[in-house]
Amino acid sequence: MIRSMSLSLALTAAACPLALAAVPAQRDFSVLHAYNIASGPLGATLSSFAVDADIALSFQPSITEGLISPGLSGTYSTQEAITRLLAGSGLEMVLRDDGSYTLVVRQLILGETAINGTDRRTDNLPPVYPGGQVASGGRLGMLGNTLVMDAPFSISTYTSTLIKDQQAITVGDLLERDSSVRSTGQTGGIVDSFFIRGFPVGEGNLGELAFDGVYGVASNYRVFTEYVERIEVVKGPGALLYGMSSNSAVGGVINVVPKRSLGEDLTRFTASYGMNSQLGGHFDISRRLGEERRFGVRINGSVQQGDTAIDKQSRDVDIGAISLDYKGDRLRTTLDLISQKEQFDAASRPFLIAPDVPIPSAANGRTSVSQGWGWSETRDKSALFGGEYDVDDALTVFAHAGGGKSDVSRMSDQTPTIINAAGDTSSIPGYYKFEVQRYTVDAGARLRFDTGPVSHSTALQVTRYRDELSRGIISGPAILSNI
Repeated sequence: MIRSMSLSLALTAAACPLALAAVPAQRDFSVLHAYNIASGPLGATLSSFAVDADIALSFQPSITEGLISPGLSGTYSTQEAITRLLAGSGLEMVLRDDGSYTLVVRQLILGETAINGTDRRTDNLPPVYPGGQVASGGRLGMLGNTLVMDAPFSISTYTSTLIKDQQAITVGDLLERDSSVRSTGQTGGIVDSFFIRGFPVGEGNLGELAFDGVYGVASNYRVFTEYVERIEVVKGPGALLYGMSSNSAVGGVINVVPKRSLGEDLTRFTASYGMNSQLGGHFDISRRLGEERRFGVRINGSVQQGDTAIDKQSRDVDIGAISLDYKGDRLRTTLDLISQKEQFDAASRPFLIAPDVPIPSAANGRTSVSQGWGWSETRDKSALFGGEYDVDDALTVFAHAGGGKSDVSRMSDQTPTIINAAGDTSSIPGYYKFEVQRYTVDAGARLRFDTGPVSHSTALQVTRYRDELSRGIISGPAILSNI
């Protein structure tokens, strides 16, 4: 995959991260100056500005890494110039006691209470830490957006920046970095499943990943990252916050936050390559339309196909996702539509070991131990509609309706069993058909009020979930092979 890198430039004095010539402690920021600074990396742009404006500025280069400044051309006061250069960066310039200036991360007070300073509306995401890979909080179901330090659970929120940097194709690829999560889906396999703190999540034919805080919508067997903005992981029982999961998982909650339209238009195409000849392409388009840009659309599409690094194995993936939203003064609505298909030839299957058989040496990781005639095709379609309405500044009502359908066809040698120390295996070939249908609806209200200096948030929610699994299996006689 083509990777891009940003380089922060800084002038140094002694051991300081960035220091420019000192000036008198008091300066009139209303005086107009002419500037002609080109757009570029924020760190380098601020260095040029500090020289032109004759001010002393110091900051840690890491907080500007990856940020782009729009540049500056024209006549402005120093304060106006600072505002334009830092627009959209989340940073602000503050005066020190010695008359110099520094950059700090702007602290946004977005919430309805003074307890944690966050906006609990579901269309606002908690801010990210410097570097952009991890967010400072997540949406804890009925508790709304909650900062990490205020959450009564251990939570981790991974962003699309980390997904891109790690080149994670599926949610399972991404969560391999989390020490509390063990991904039990094998490389080259057809499903993703997890253990959180030793308890299974998604180990079965009913997917247990939440989508935008709702169960029964995310793709049943595997969630791809092309349409994912963030992955929130809550460690510990989350039934009180999210409702009961479809298979009664108690280890935790994995919530998929979908991509929504951005404030600025986006058109992006990314090409990818993986061994041995796995080629792919992904486009991401975001627009806001209409009066006051209240209507938003985000479209993601992806294709991957070709041979994998495992012998005799090939894989084709087709993904399409559309997210629509409306943001009014009081009404906010969203609609997500997802379609994905994954097809394998010679997909990998998990091993079993016969009783009292010592574990033999592992086979070469590039060697396929599945039969070459095996194949698998999984099709998923999902939809979710959601709406919120602010009755007043204290009361918000909300509702969701959605569901998903999965169709699976598979011909494979199911779960090869190692029967001796030489690595011989026995497996039962079979033709499998699965159909999983799920739907969910909910409605509720959130009320915020104060009693003296203490702020409160209350929630009432009613949820209904239903799923139906249909399957047919035709098996043949056992076949022998070797790892």
